[in-house]
Amino acid sequence: MIETHGALRRNQASLYLDMLVAAPEEDGGFACWLADGLGQLPQQERVQAFRGGEPLLQLVVDLRRAGLRVQLESEYKDALETYAKEVMHGDARLPEGTVDSWPILLDVVGVGGIRGDFRIKLIEAACNCEGAIGSGFFAAFGEEIADAGVLKGTPRLIPRLLDPLLKAQDREGVGWLRDVIVRCPEVVNTAEEGSLAFKNRLNRSLSATGIPEDVLQLIREIAEHLGIDVPVSDAGDTGQEATPTATSEGNGAPESTEPGESSGTNEGGEQQA
Repeated sequence: MIETHGALRRNQASLYLDMLVAAPEEDGGFACWLADGLGQLPQQERVQAFRGGEPLLQLVVDLRRAGLRVQLESEYKDALETYAKEVMHGDARLPEGTVDSWPILLDVVGVGGIRGDFRIKLIEAACNCEGAIGSGFFAAFGEEIADAGVLKGTPRLIPRLLDPLLKAQDREGVGWLRDVIVRCPEVVNTAEEGSLAFKNRLNRSLSATGIPEDVLQLIREIAEHLGIDVPVSDAGDTGQEATPTATSEGNGAPESTEPGESSGTNEGGEQQA
């Protein structure tokens, strides 16, 4: 039986991992001590562990995979939120080899109100980034903030997050957009604000030049799931070419342009030269 004394030390996580592997299955005391010790670590040490992809994270993963309940909840959530925002703003990068561990690391936050609060805060932070989301954020946290209920409850979601991500044309951001809209197109279709402008931008993007092909393919898929016609030549079909349109409801007229875009007429309704 492994004897344990005192507090868990972050810098000895590798040793704990080795001991956990060597511990006999019937000796659950060591694993329980580890779970309790993880809950006592100061928040700054947890943030540092996330930043460095330290063995401490693998320790959490292994304990969960072993079936041990590791619910660190609020203190752990605060450290994870701090780190997630650092990744979002480009101030930290995902440690190599940790992508597959994030679903388990996020589950440790728990369920219910604490988890919901975590998601809301991440989405709100993302809405303030003007589409400039750091590399790796969506790989680790994209699934976490793809919660349809939370997204639909976010004020001005389209102009604050979805439209800026589409405008930025970053592969990771547009890929997350595609995943969200495939699952829940009503996030856009039933939105009270920004839906028409978002679809207008989709239309323009479908015929724009200079967009990387992998990003353009994602944009095509978004358009299709929102019921927007994709030009046949762009979609790779051989039939008659369709012109992408997003019309206002009722009269089939083209949507109004976004603020700052010219409609081709002056204030008096005369055609501009």
